[in-house]
Amino acid sequence: LRNRATAIGFITQSLIIAVCLGVIFYKPGNSPAAVEITKKSVLYLSSSNQPYITVVFAVYTACQDFKVFDQERADKLYAPSAYVIAHYFAHLPIHIISPTIYYSIVYFMTGLRVDSISHPFFYVAVGILAQNTAVALAWFCAAVSRSFDTASLIANFLFTFTVLAGGFVVSWNTIPAWIGWWKYVSFQGYAFRLFAINELHGNSYKSGDVVLQGDDVLKTYGFSPDWQTPLIYLCTILVALQTVAFGILIF
Repeated sequence: LRNRATAIGFITQSLIIAVCLGVIFYKPGNSPAAVEITKKSVLYLSSSNQPYITVVFAVYTACQDFKVFDQERADKLYAPSAYVIAHYFAHLPIHIISPTIYYSIVYFMTGLRVDSISHPFFYVAVGILAQNTAVALAWFCAAVSRSFDTASLIANFLFTFTVLAGGFVVSWNTIPAWIGWWKYVSFQGYAFRLFAINELHGNSYKSGDVVLQGDDVLKTYGFSPDWQTPLIYLCTILVALQTVAFGILIF
């Protein structure tokens, strides 16, 4: 990014919010309430909190950048496709660094599972995908309108619309059939599902004489232990949003 202060500010903001979230949900333990309520809240906030911050930041920067692009395109300084490629790779580092910091802090402060090194790595990887999907959403909105007011309004509407079907307020298996399609456009829902599978599948929680099986909790969320399908859907939404946004810019 050209504006280093903005980039540093965004990363600092992610760090501060991650620490705040970690303090609020600091190692809640293995009681049934902690597993079924507190950990669920952590996993859901992981799928929606950082992506929302990212949307606000990315809409602001994209509206500024795309205005410059419009001027330089009119002057025929470069091909639109060259700008699209350069713009993507120029912004990619910050959207890898900031979620890595955020999700690493949240993961260990909130006491998520550490029985295998693959679990924290998978959690961070899904967080990076979720953040970059939020970026793609923001770029789509900025491609539709260069006005920050209009683009942010569209972004907030689309984000709220998709996050409501994320599986936290209403579990996926209780959503009425006639609006069942809603959950399929919720990238936050796929991230939440992946976070939940990563934490609960094959895990058990012992508190005193009570042993709670993670797979039983996963069923109450309305999720199956299949992680490949939500991962494919999440990647598909990311690619689709990015393609449409850059398609609008190029054509």
